[in-house]
Amino acid sequence: MAPASDPSSTFREVETVRRPFIPTLGDEISVVPGDAVRVVQPFNDGWAFVEQIQGIWKGSQGLIPIDCLKESGQDLPAFLAARRVSSHMVAM
Repeated sequence: MAPASDPSSTFREVETVRRPFIPTLGDEISVVPGDAVRVVQPFNDGWAFVEQIQGIWKGSQGLIPIDCLKESGQDLPAFLAARRVSSHMVAM
């Protein structure tokens, strides 16, 4: 995973989770809609290392897909551009 350029200016101080994520690996964390997270480090592959600051697992840190933070129906490239994530590579 390559860190996104200038992570300090890419995301709001607090982002709200818009869709759930159930982890499958030990470095991932579970999030549900409404959880508040701080994006510690976004990655260009579509993942972000976050700290949960409000929610069931408050204080947890781990990886989630960045698209868990976008509104339903919102275009992912537009969402990433608004957050200044330089690129997004789709794994095939």
